[in-house]
Amino acid sequence: MLVKALKLPVDENAALDFADAGQIPQWAKPYVATAVKYHLFGGREGNRFAPSDSATRAEASVVLLNTLKILGTN
Repeated sequence: MLVKALKLPVDENAALDFADAGQIPQWAKPYVATAVKYHLFGGREGNRFAPSDSATRAEASVVLLNTLKILGTN
């Protein structure tokens, strides 16, 4: 949602190197790759993305702070 809201350019052919990239739905992979490219978020321990897990409060805070950086308000 943030990638679309921020109108970041999405590369439909971008590759992901997360160990669990196969668990990310195909339609979402370009958006995840874009979010990683623009440092909205990274992965978890063990080079995992953990697409089925809930985000922690700390992870959500990082995403919000990084979004503010992209918007130039932080």
